[in-house]
Amino acid sequence: MRGTLRHRGWAEAMHAAFRLGLLSDKKIDKKVSTWSEVVKAVGADEDLLDVYAKEDAGVAGEMVRWALVESEDITRLLPTPTAGASAEWSPVDLFANALWEKSQYRLGEQDLALMSNTLQFGRADETGGYMARGSLHVKGDGSPEGSAMARTVGFTAAAGAEIILEGGLNSLDTGGGIIRPTIPQVYEPALRILEECGVKFNEDHQYL
Repeated sequence: MRGTLRHRGWAEAMHAAFRLGLLSDKKIDKKVSTWSEVVKAVGADEDLLDVYAKEDAGVAGEMVRWALVESEDITRLLPTPTAGASAEWSPVDLFANALWEKSQYRLGEQDLALMSNTLQFGRADETGGYMARGSLHVKGDGSPEGSAMARTVGFTAAAGAEIILEGGLNSLDTGGGIIRPTIPQVYEPALRILEECGVKFNEDHQYL
C-alpha cells in the first residue's frame, strides 16, 4: 500500500479550485485584472467566489480567501507579453503563480521532508519459516541554500552522476539502458554520498 499524506482539507481546497475553473490549462486571450474576471473568462460560476469567500465555507473557503484576494490586481501574475506574440494565459498558470507568490519562505524559515517505508515479509521452510518486518526512515532538513525537497532530490541525482563519472558502474555488463538502484554498486555509494550531504537513512528489522 502506498499513499501520500496531505493536510486536512487539501482535497476540498483543490475541488474548490476545480469548480472555479482554476485548474484549466485552456489558453485565453482576454485582459483580466481580478479573479472574478478570470473565473468568468474560463466559463465557471462567478457566484462561487462569493460562496467560498464566506467564513463558514470551511477549508475551501480559507484557501480562496488566502490565495484569491478579490481586491488584488492580479495583472502581475500574467505572462509578460513579447513582441509579435499574443497575451494568452491559462487559469492554472495564474493560480500556480498566486500560490508560488504567497508560499515563499520567510527569512529563517525552512521545510522538512520525512519518509517512512515498512515492509512485512515471510519465508516458509522445513523449520517452520519466519515472519519479519523491516522499516526504513529518512529525514531531510531544508536550509537557506535549498528546500528539503530540492536537497533530497538534487543530492540523489548528483550522487548517481558522481557514481557514473567516477566509473563505479564500469564493471557492470548492463548492455546499456536504465540501471536499477537496487544493486550494491549503485545504492551503497549513493547512500554514503547522501549521508555526507546530511540525508541519512535509518533501518530497523524485527522478527515477528
